[in-house]
Amino acid sequence: MGFDVTSKKDSLKEKFNCLTGKERIKVIGIGIAALAVLIFAIIGIIGVAQMSRHDKKEVDTIIGDIKVNTAEIKRIISDASDLVTVKDTYIVNESFEKNAFGNVELPFGIGVEKVTVMFTSEYGLGVDVSQVVVDVNDTAKTVTLLLPEPKIVYDKIDLENAVLVNNKDSVFVKDTNAETIAAMAKFQTEKEKEILADKEIMYRATSNAENVLTDLLEQSGALNGYDLRLK
Repeated sequence: MGFDVTSKKDSLKEKFNCLTGKERIKVIGIGIAALAVLIFAIIGIIGVAQMSRHDKKEVDTIIGDIKVNTAEIKRIISDASDLVTVKDTYIVNESFEKNAFGNVELPFGIGVEKVTVMFTSEYGLGVDVSQVVVDVNDTAKTVTLLLPEPKIVYDKIDLENAVLVNNKDSVFVKDTNAETIAAMAKFQTEKEKEILADKEIMYRATSNAENVLTDLLEQSGALNGYDLRLK
């Protein structure tokens, strides 16, 4: 059985004609109000759609404007302090004059004997990551790291195995009194100067720092496609 649209329209028309003037005005008002609500709803939907497209465009623009996160690069460099340090050891075998009476000096060199101190020390030679300068060039799309010269990060003498050798009778003894410690510190300082003056050792430390930082930054993705340069 089909639905008679024409009959339905005629029925509604007859009902409308039977209404009084006030009732007709009321029906018309309700219709106009319903139409207005529908129009505002459509306008709202269109507006939301336009705003969504606008917001997406802004997000795309912001993402496009993000070049390189300098703070993130600096954090990665800061966390690499141990990795950019080359660890090694050196051996000291040096002689000095030791006074058996401490600070009391007797005439004719009485109590003074020549002894040899022998010890090993572990040291770390690396770049101070806090001094690394990060220079970002958005036009050239490059990130340049300016590295400072390597320096002695730590130098720890193995006191447990340090010995003194009396040059006269070749007796090995353990001696860590103030005079011996002072002599060891003197030889330690001299050795550190030798290390810092050794171009090969310094080059190795610099190369290690450059390789470590390059690997960390490239693997992290923090460069965002920029070329990394080191100086």
